[in-house]
Amino acid sequence: MIRYIIANNSLPASIPANISLENILLNMPYHMQHSLNMHLGTKKLQMVVLDKISKSNYDDSSTSEIETFLSIALYSDFHGDNFDKYLRKFIKMLNRSGPKLLVI
Repeated sequence: MIRYIIANNSLPASIPANISLENILLNMPYHMQHSLNMHLGTKKLQMVVLDKISKSNYDDSSTSEIETFLSIALYSDFHGDNFDKYLRKFIKMLNRSGPKLLVI
């Protein structure tokens, strides 16, 4: 989408006129998570996602905040055991460091 905007200096025609680029970018994490859930939302992946969450270190810069958020959100969509524990840990990490700006 970014390439399209740069090349055409406008949003694609498929996006309604009342939706701004700022709105799209602010809601991108939600839309990504929703799309992941729609296309990958199967209980078969629950253990894989949990393993990814367990191996990630919330204070480690090698795992981005968006990657951690998407993993936890997908796990919660599966109604995984103790998903709220992982969500609380993620929120505490954000409260300590403050959310970083997403640069696209």
